[in-house]
Amino acid sequence: MRTLIFILCMVGYLLLLGYLSVFVTDKICEKAGNYTKICRIVDISEPHIPK
Repeated sequence: MRTLIFILCMVGYLLLLGYLSVFVTDKICEKAGNYTKICRIVDISEPHIPK
């Protein structure tokens, strides 16, 4: 049972870390006015980067 709880916690932690890294990358791209492929992939906030 402890192993299952540990695995669930690790999955949740990784999801949170992934979302935060996408959010930070999106903010950096917006501030820099950078429209590279990576920035288009992580564009989650408004206004969206035009295609």
